Amino acid sequence: GRRSHDGVDIFARRGTPVLATSAGRVNRVQVTNLGGKVVWLRDSIRNSNIYFAHLDSQAVSRDQEVEIGDTLGFVGNTGNARTTPPHLHFGIYRRGEGPVNPDPFLRSPRGSMEEQTADLGQLGEWVRLLNDGILLRAAPNRRGEVLRELGQYTPLRVLAGSGEYFRVRLPDGAYGYVASRLTEPADLPLGSKIAARNQTILSSPSYAASVIAQLDAGTELPILGRYEGYLYVLTPNGHTGWMGDQQQ
Repeated sequence: GRRSHDGVDIFARRGTPVLATSAGRVNRVQVTNLGGKVVWLRDSIRNSNIYFAHLDSQAVSRDQEVEIGDTLGFVGNTGNARTTPPHLHFGIYRRGEGPVNPDPFLRSPRGSMEEQTADLGQLGEWVRLLNDGILLRAAPNRRGEVLRELGQYTPLRVLAGSGEYFRVRLPDGAYGYVASRLTEPADLPLGSKIAARNQTILSSPSYAASVIAQLDAGTELPILGRYEGYLYVLTPNGHTGWMGDQQQ
């Protein structure tokens, strides 16, 4: 069958310098039937081997350490490219994955990236919603599919930020995006609840959840949020958990 052509061909004048695309170690400098004069560069940070082929000449040696922009060789048409105009064959191979399409790394993305306005200082933290009816979306924009409407004071774990949106995980494990401007840190209490009898504190808002604490009657519990008939509370030892809102 026909041989697979992994990578991309970049045409340039003969003798154009071929530069290292990343810092790394040159692990092969060879002459082969297919690639002609080739250089392999090992990028250990990205777990990749980068392939430069059809060089007119090579300017590095095996085990040489290079930085981004160092000259590895010069464009030519050696190997099976001898009947074509001079060009560089550029390939990326990642361990465990095989060849990786280099094209997205070489072309500028269409359009421009949206300005990051969501507070990335909240990553990994809990926030809560300021109002009722806030939409959980499947994508970080107003065109994203609406997954559900959420109630006021719903606690959300912030996982990432994109533009003006947070990617969040809900207390029931669902994921989506909410507008960051419609949230606030879930650290100051909304009020408190006094346990009227021995109080069970759960790991999640479900009666099937594991018990993380048993509190005595009269214990005051700061309320940090609400979700689906449960209160998100702070225990006296500083842990957070859930209790049924109907429990008195």
